[in-house]
Amino acid sequence: MAKLPLNSSKTLVQKPKTHNNKNTSTQSQALAGSYFNTPEPPADRGTPGHREGAASRGQRKLLTALVPAFEGISDDPLSESVLGLTLEERPTFWFYVPKPLTPTTELEFILEDEQGNQLYQSSFTVSKNSSGIVSIKLPSTVKALEVGKTYYWHFKTYLYPNFPTSVDGWVQRVALKSSLQSQLEQATPKQEAAIYAANGIWYEAITSLAKLRRQHPEDKDLSEDWSKLLQDVHLEAIAQEPIVDCCTPIR
Repeated sequence: MAKLPLNSSKTLVQKPKTHNNKNTSTQSQALAGSYFNTPEPPADRGTPGHREGAASRGQRKLLTALVPAFEGISDDPLSESVLGLTLEERPTFWFYVPKPLTPTTELEFILEDEQGNQLYQSSFTVSKNSSGIVSIKLPSTVKALEVGKTYYWHFKTYLYPNFPTSVDGWVQRVALKSSLQSQLEQATPKQEAAIYAANGIWYEAITSLAKLRRQHPEDKDLSEDWSKLLQDVHLEAIAQEPIVDCCTPIR
């Protein structure tokens, strides 16, 4: 894929929270609710992508990447910048698949660096027929993402015969600040998700909440936090979709 040049020395600057009590600490702001504090969009919009896949005739729900998206700077009304932040060396990526997957459904995930060098490519299979929200975790064999660097990912599947559909975007690894680390060390798992969300760290926020939701499916507070998180990046339409088992690498 030919990609626009990126300024990898820049990291996204998150929007400050607004609150009435000037003495409120960063931690208490984070614990006030698990809503996502969306970072400022990339200044040069050098992270073009597609959060939703193409639709076939009569299809209402689309393949969707669960990641923030910002308006692009070109005249193309479909242009958008698709980018999320992570603290991890090997984050987990999340996608909504609208049509039941089967063991014969083709799934492929690719990760590249800014220069287009492929770091990871794998096809996947599923163990049972299911539709919903799926995840792909980078394995330990993949080179660790570097702090301050931005990486391109691409997820493709054949939900309909002879009709491939895909989504693509970017992930940027940022440094863990000492103040944030101190908050996380004192937090419960539920509080951790809220802290990540309040600090604009998308991949850890969604992965933490998804894990908790699977462990405690009847917890209404977790369900509400999940809905708020997706609503804040305009993905509320799929907030009630199930999180399903997927995906097993086959090569």
